[in-house]
Amino acid sequence: MMQGHFTIGFKHPSPNFDQSLLSFEDAIFCVLFGSPFFAEFTAKYGHLSLVFQELEMELKTTVDYMKRAFELNQILDNFEEEPKTASFDALIRMFGSQLDRSEGSRDLIGRLHQARKYRNRLAHDFLSPKDLVYHISAGGRQKIIQQLDVRINLVIPLVMIVHRIGRAYASDVGMTDEALDKGADSYNEMLGLLDEKQQVEYVFGGEPDDIEESESGLDPDESP
Repeated sequence: MMQGHFTIGFKHPSPNFDQSLLSFEDAIFCVLFGSPFFAEFTAKYGHLSLVFQELEMELKTTVDYMKRAFELNQILDNFEEEPKTASFDALIRMFGSQLDRSEGSRDLIGRLHQARKYRNRLAHDFLSPKDLVYHISAGGRQKIIQQLDVRINLVIPLVMIVHRIGRAYASDVGMTDEALDKGADSYNEMLGLLDEKQQVEYVFGGEPDDIEESESGLDPDESP
């Protein structure tokens, strides 16, 4: 178990502050959400958090390639912030400024902002007292899991379309598929991954067939 020692002081100490060693009672939510009963719940939460992170990173990359492509082609269009350091909100605004005002474009921007707002709620308010009652109960937790699944299925297409747009502008500045493949080959060579088998093992920890068998509960070395 990880241990740490903290020495702290207060400007206005409470006479009720417990100075005994920390215990499992202090870690109630960590222990609770780390239990097997919450495994699917935490997995869905983590999956959606990663999908939101992918969306923000794809926007960051795409807007950066847009900016570089415009500079290369001497297109005079200012971006309000440097894409690499811009907030999620600013990235959506800069991305949206390059779309027309058609219904489809407005719908895409609206969905991006909805995703951003839900990501913020996931990060800051998801464990608020008013929602905690749902997470604790088995029935409520199952409904939340279904909602997280719906969100995952809504956000993944956004990641895909932003990535597709980003690839176009990346090609405009020389980052073609061929250039990216060469970069990937150089990276694999640096890691000493000289063939596809080594690359698969590096990423997944085994051959695709081994992984499928392991996930089904079989030992890769055992016969069915």
